[in-house]
Amino acid sequence: MLKILKIEAYAHSHATEDERKVRKALFEIFPQELRERLIFVREELKGHYNNPIVRMRVETSSSEDALKVFNYILNRFDRADLGYLRSTLEDRVDRSGTLHIRISKQDAYLGKLVLFEGDDVVKISVHLEGRRRKVLKELSDYLKSFSREDEE
Repeated sequence: MLKILKIEAYAHSHATEDERKVRKALFEIFPQELRERLIFVREELKGHYNNPIVRMRVETSSSEDALKVFNYILNRFDRADLGYLRSTLEDRVDRSGTLHIRISKQDAYLGKLVLFEGDDVVKISVHLEGRRRKVLKELSDYLKSFSREDEE
């Protein structure tokens, strides 16, 4: 049985970006009704050339909310992205059983969640209970059943 402990999402706002737009893109992965309960952290950092960078992190406050968020994210992916996510699980789950997903920050700002392998991303970490092998099996089964529901 898939047990999600928490979900964290990160985005960076560089000096050339509008921080409000980056924040909007970051919050786009969370359902509206849960946004008041999220934990939000904003950090001011310096880049390689001392340029200002703002790192924003949002995390769920409960495992119940985390499962809702995970389903919300999966529901917003198109069929191709769901298939790609399933086929790349081996590369996305680390030893601790955390699933790593990167989505396009630009598309998220426009209200669409799209898997993206570039640099301009919102990084999502789905912390699952169990070791890597167990998590991979449970995630694969969960995504298969999720995909079947989508086809009906």
